[in-house]
Amino acid sequence: MYYIFTVLFIEIGLLEFDRLFIPSGYGMTVATTIFFASSAGTIWQLASHWWQILIFKS
Repeated sequence: MYYIFTVLFIEIGLLEFDRLFIPSGYGMTVATTIFFASSAGTIWQLASHWWQILIFKS
């Protein structure tokens, strides 16, 4: 659940960064946001899967 807030926070930061420095960089923001979201989702799935393995073995 926490990674969703992290992605939102990063997305807002990237949008502000684009507005300040790169006025036409919204395509890059979308691509970066998708990348961060998929990375966070993958890490979250791996962590929860590993946690299930640890519980199952003990």
